[in-house]
Amino acid sequence: MELSEDIMYQASVDRDASFEGMFYVAVKTTRIFCRPTCRARKPKRENVEFLKTIHEAQNKGYRACKVCRPLELLNATPPLIHDLLEELNANSDLKLKDEDLRSRGIAPHALRRWFLKHHGLTFQAFQRKRLLNQAFKTIQNGAAVSDAAWGTGYESLSGFSDSFKSTFGVSPSNSKGKTILDLKRFETLLGVMWAVASPQGICLLSFAEQSALETQLSNLAAAHDAKLLHGENPHFDQLIEQVNAYLAGKNREIKVALDFHYQALEHYLHGATMLIPYGYSIDWSDFCTKIPIQSKPEQLQELLSNNCFGLLMPIHRIRNWDDGLEEMLKRRNHFLRELEQKHAT
Repeated sequence: MELSEDIMYQASVDRDASFEGMFYVAVKTTRIFCRPTCRARKPKRENVEFLKTIHEAQNKGYRACKVCRPLELLNATPPLIHDLLEELNANSDLKLKDEDLRSRGIAPHALRRWFLKHHGLTFQAFQRKRLLNQAFKTIQNGAAVSDAAWGTGYESLSGFSDSFKSTFGVSPSNSKGKTILDLKRFETLLGVMWAVASPQGICLLSFAEQSALETQLSNLAAAHDAKLLHGENPHFDQLIEQVNAYLAGKNREIKVALDFHYQALEHYLHGATMLIPYGYSIDWSDFCTKIPIQSKPEQLQELLSNNCFGLLMPIHRIRNWDDGLEEMLKRRNHFLRELEQKHAT
C-alpha cells in the first residue's frame, strides 16, 4: 500500500495510531514536526509536508513538537517506571511495597494502571512472577529451597511454597522436570514488541498489537511444555540492540540465537524468506514456487500472517501476499520494504 499524501493527511486528522513510525507531519508555518497522532490542532493541508524520518525533519530545520514528543519511542515507558524496572533488574531480591513506591515519587494506583495496560497484570503480580522466575532458576541450579525463598524476598517458606505451587503446579522440591521461558516487553522505533527466550535462544518476537499474540504465547508454552514468566535473559539484550539497529538502517540482519519449534512447513517458509536479499522483494506467486513441499497458497498465507518470528522472518520482502491482513500490518510490511530499499543503496 503506497502512502500517498492524501492518506497521510487523513491519518493525521484521524490521529490513526497504526501509522505511527511510518511518517511525520511537518508544519511549514510553525517549523514544528509531529507524530501522526498528535493531539494539537491540525494545520491546513497546504501548510504541511510529510517526511519519512526524524533525521529528514531535523535536516530541514523542523523542531520536535512538545505535545506529541516525536523524538521519544512510541509508548515509551515513563522515566520513573523505567528507572524502577532498572532498579529491579539490578537488585534481584528487591520487593517493593506501596510505601517504597511513594518514596520514589510513584503513585501506586498509577503504576497499577500502567502495568495492567502494558503488561496485562498489576505491578505487584509482575514482581511476584519475576521473583518466582528467579527462584525457579536458582533451584534448577542446585540451590536449597530455603535459599531460593529467602534470596527472592519471601518472608516464609510456606508462603513461598504456596506461590510456587500455584504457578508451576508442583512444590519447589519437585520442580526439576519443569521448564520456564522468559517473557519481556520492549520498545522499538516501530512500536512495542514482546519477546520470549529460553536458555538456548529467542523463541518468539512479535509486535504487541498483533492479534494472534495471545494464541502464539499459549501455543509456545504448550510446545515447550513450559511456563511463561516475566524475567531477564541474556538473549534479550542482544535482540533489543539488533532490532533497533535494524530499524535504524544500521544493520541488514538481526543476528541472535534462535530456539524455534517449527512445523515442517514453517521451517521451509522461514528458510525461503531468509534467502531473499536485504533491499529486494519477490512476488507472492514466485515465492510459492520456492517451497519444496506441496502446500496450498491459503495455508502458506495463514502461516505467514500468524508467524511468531516477527522481524526475524522477513515476510515483508514478499509482495502481494497480504491482501487479507489488517491495514496496519500491510502498511508495516510496505514501510519495512521501503526502509530496506533506502539503506540497501
